[in-house]
Amino acid sequence: MMKHPKIANIVVVVVFCLLWMGFATGRAPAQAPSSPNVARVSFVQGSVQLHAGQGTDFQQAVMNMPVVDGSRLQTGGDGQAEVEFGDGSVARLTPNSSLQFDHLGQDQVQLQQLSGLDYYEFNAGEGHPSFNVQFANLNVQPTANSILRVGLDAGWDVAVISGSVNVQGQGIPAVDVAENQSLRSSADNSGAPYVVAQGINGDSWDNWNQDRDQAIAQEASQQTPVRDDSANPQNENWNDLDADGNWYPVEGAGNVWVPAGVGPDWDPYGAGYWAYYPTFGYTWISSYPWGWLPYHCGSWNYYSFGWGWSPGRDVGRVWSPVTVVRVHPPGWTMPIRPVRPPGGAHPLPGRLVVVDRGAVAKGPWAFNGGPAPRPDHQQGLNFNGRTITPVGRADVRTQTFVSARGTAPGSRAVLGGTFPGAGQRPAANSTYVSGPNSSRTVGRPPVGPVMSPPQGAIQRPPEGMNPRPNIAYPPAQSYNQRSIYEARPTPTTHYSAPPPAPHYSAPPQPQHTSPSGPRR
Repeated sequence: MMKHPKIANIVVVVVFCLLWMGFATGRAPAQAPSSPNVARVSFVQGSVQLHAGQGTDFQQAVMNMPVVDGSRLQTGGDGQAEVEFGDGSVARLTPNSSLQFDHLGQDQVQLQQLSGLDYYEFNAGEGHPSFNVQFANLNVQPTANSILRVGLDAGWDVAVISGSVNVQGQGIPAVDVAENQSLRSSADNSGAPYVVAQGINGDSWDNWNQDRDQAIAQEASQQTPVRDDSANPQNENWNDLDADGNWYPVEGAGNVWVPAGVGPDWDPYGAGYWAYYPTFGYTWISSYPWGWLPYHCGSWNYYSFGWGWSPGRDVGRVWSPVTVVRVHPPGWTMPIRPVRPPGGAHPLPGRLVVVDRGAVAKGPWAFNGGPAPRPDHQQGLNFNGRTITPVGRADVRTQTFVSARGTAPGSRAVLGGTFPGAGQRPAANSTYVSGPNSSRTVGRPPVGPVMSPPQGAIQRPPEGMNPRPNIAYPPAQSYNQRSIYEARPTPTTHYSAPPPAPHYSAPPQPQHTSPSGPRR
């Protein structure tokens, strides 16, 4: 029995804290790999909530949060969100919209739009899952690479910007909707449940969808062949790595990726979050814009030049809540994660635990703290006394748009110079199809005159990008509950909303060492 009660109390507190927060270790605990049925929140702006199921509700979503079966995204009045699927397809939510992810499989993806105005860019064919979007007792499926907009503000409306889709459900046996056509609920007293129209009523958020396409296309414009050795070369996140760093052939390790603009003191786990998911337990969420693949597969290692990530052979086959660190500098430790006490509940469900190890450890991207570094794709590294040069890259803009792998159809259109014709005024003799019997009536379409783009619409493309037709119009009457998109002069990059109130993880003690090679 201790003679000093104060010391005894301190010991009890320390033991409890260690049990509650977990021990700091230099290696992540082993995680059982799972099939990659996980999507990624790739863009967040404004108020966006993520409901991950089983009472786990994140009041503010951030970039790189996993989206799993049963998840639901909800945007507020100023919220915008983008979700990337493993094959490069995307879903985008405008303000006051809600989308539920019923099933995310390698062969099938089932979504349910609950409210608002959403955009979808789906890849179709071999190597891509079958996508299905449910809304208002209807189902829409792409029959080719497609870009479509679904609005639920007043009735329902499906606008096919590019490609083709099939819609069926209550009162609609099966209707094929082609490029530059709209299918909407009937607003008259004809008794027909729907109307198919040539042409699309423009909306200012069409410009946001193009803005996001251009941002992704910019990343995809400098692809490298490294992805060819992976199980999933279509994953869009290879483009993030090609754009934001370099690949180096490291002896004994194969191709190793190193981010741009960092030095030996940079820490891959210097900035991010721990978040509890009922499916995985505590999961690492990187605050770096490229921080998806390197934190859920492969391994991080420390070399004579600093940190580098090795993809390994399982990219596209397995997904882990946190990537293993196999080789690290002396004294380095993994950020402390919350751990459930014996017999207790998980301490922080629905809350992001912020990790901030200081400016040097975080690097230039963390928490949207500054502009992204300009990568030097010719920069050599000193590895054990000799210089290694980065893997070369191909300019996909000189090839066909199909060559731009790992992107949504809209992004490939930007790269290839082929553009959808959305928002153009229909001809005077446009054909309309009304009702389940597809009876046709030829005549002038019931749309107003073509109007000027709203203030702030994109008038010219960013440098290096091909021009696209301006399809931004003032919102139609059915969209008057939503703000007008304020376009930016350049595409919005991948960035995230400010983090919540931080729970800091102390940085490791600096080590004044200069390792000549990998250290364990």
